[in-house]
Amino acid sequence: MRPIRLPDDLADRLSAVGKAEGRSPDALVADAVRSYLDKNDSAYRTEAQRQSKAVAAQGSGQEDRFWESASTFDTAEPPATNAAE
Repeated sequence: MRPIRLPDDLADRLSAVGKAEGRSPDALVADAVRSYLDKNDSAYRTEAQRQSKAVAAQGSGQEDRFWESASTFDTAEPPATNAAE
């Protein structure tokens, strides 16, 4: 786990909530960060997909295949491009 610095007021509130829920402050922070990333990673991926499709509207369709595969894998690689096209 990586240490983070919080203002005293947030650290105090985090400790109080952790005690009330019977969970460690680390667990609460991890859940909060995971939730934030899940929400925002999806938004970034959707926007990247929209932009990719808009730019490639006259392309070969590789982008559509990439985004279809990317929706099922978290570590999808972008499609290879052919400089001759």
